[in-house]
Formats: sequence, structure tokens, C-alpha cells
Amino acid sequence: MEEKTGDSINIAILGAGIMAKGMIRNLQKHHNINLFLYNRTREILHSIAQERDTICVTPKDAALQSTIVISCVSDDDASKEVWFGEEGAAKGLTPGTFAIESSTVSVNYMTEWIQRLLELGVTPVDCPLTGSKIGAENGELSAFFGGEMDTLNSLRPILSLFCKNIFRIGGTGDGCKFKLVHNLLGGTILTAYAEALHMAGRLHLSEELTNDILSQTGWGSLVGSSKGSYMVKGDYTDVHGSLDILSKDLKYGIEADPVNPDTVFYNAAKQFLKSQEKGLGRLDMAAIRELYRLEED
Repeated sequence: MEEKTGDSINIAILGAGIMAKGMIRNLQKHHNINLFLYNRTREILHSIAQERDTICVTPKDAALQSTIVISCVSDDDASKEVWFGEEGAAKGLTPGTFAIESSTVSVNYMTEWIQRLLELGVTPVDCPLTGSKIGAENGELSAFFGGEMDTLNSLRPILSLFCKNIFRIGGTGDGCKFKLVHNLLGGTILTAYAEALHMAGRLHLSEELTNDILSQTGWGSLVGSSKGSYMVKGDYTDVHGSLDILSKDLKYGIEADPVNPDTVFYNAAKQFLKSQEKGLGRLDMAAIRELYRLEED
């Protein structure tokens, strides 16, 4: 991998959300890496950037300096703006650059993204991430890599600095598809857990005891141990992954493979979108539990 500044590696990070912040923090630990940071709200970057980092005014400025450009933003529209906007990263890319989309985006947009970057002579890679806030902070994210094996071998030393697991799913675009399947399953399990606690309450069982047992045993133990206490307490202000973002992911998922409305995936997505309409979007995704309380009132 030929670099633009001696033996150092220049990497552009576009975005400063939960995942991107963790990515930045872990890359900052390595003194041979120069970061070029862009976020729509630049003030956020002033609390993140270190001495050798560069805060850029536009995505184009960040890309001009870098041989690896990673986007980690909220949705299709945000991705389209940072890559293809008036001062988008695509206008600063040079042939041979690795362009990595780590956002969770729709299949249709990913297809467009790949084609437009191939036309620029760069290597497009889709590499969405999962692992929530703690995984991001600890450098223990999981990556769903879409791209050639040679490309993965070139990028693995960098990706491994903030990812514990890197799964190669297939060709470019397959990482995006897998992430949607992954999040549809996760959202469905989360919805079912919320319904289980609600049912326990309606049966005059202790929700706290129900959660205590379910989080230690059975199929719901993982979601119970990570999100059950939020649901029981009704406190969703410590946001590890927002309900807004997961709702968007579920919407993209059911659009990618239109399904019969009787399926559990479809109904989970419907519940999350309804929760957004109730004003729960900025809270942690566990706030799906509140939908059932609100609908009963």
C-alpha cells in the first residue's frame, strides 16, 4: 500500500457518531497513522482530535490527503452527501485509494455507490460494523467485509486496530446485505423481548424478576443481559445504539427483500417505525419497550 507521507498511513474518517468515535480513538493509539477528520458538525471533532490529527472543512479535503477513506454516517442521504456532494470525498479521491463504506445503507444505494467509485478508479469496499458503544470504545467491533480477499489482506492491519472480528461475506455489496439481515434479526429479538416483559406485567408477574431469569437462561439471555435492565427501569438515556438508527436499518432490510407482512421481520420493523412516530427515536434502541406501555395507556 503506497502512502502519501513516507512510512505513515493517512486515513480519512468521515463521521463522528458512536462507531466513528471509537474507530478514531483506537486509530489514534498508533503513531504511524495520520487522521484527517470530517464531520458535518465540526465542533464535535474538537473534543476528539489529537495533536497530529487534522480537522477538515470538507470531505474532499480529507480524501485529498488520504489513501484510505472510511465513511461511518447515519444513512443513505448522509453517505451520499459525504461522498458525492458538492465538496464530497469522491472529488478528492485518487486512483488506488481504498474507499470504505462502514455505514449501514440500503442495497439500492450501495449498488450505486460501488458503480460510481469504480468509475473513479478507486477500490470500493463495504464494511459495515456492529458491536455498539462498548465494542467501539474497546476496539472490539465486528466487521462484515464485502470485497476481494486481496483487498481484505491489504486492509486487515488497519481494520484490526478497531475490529476484533472481520468476516468476509463475499464480493463488494455483500457486507451491506448481510448487515441488514443481521440487524433485522436483532431488531426482531429486541421486539420479542419487550413483548415478553410486557406480557409478564399483564400476567401480574414481576418484570424485574422476569428479566433477571431471562437474562441468565434461555434464548433471550443475550438481549436480556444487555438491554433488559433498560426496559425494566424505563431509562434509555445511555444510548449505545439509537432507536432511530435501528429503525432505519430495519426499514432498509425489509425494502431489500420485500416480504409478506405476516413475517416477524416485517412486524418488528413496523413496531420500530411506530416507536419513532411516538418520539422515542433519540433514545437507546431498548426504548422499543415503551411502545407497549404507551399503547396500553
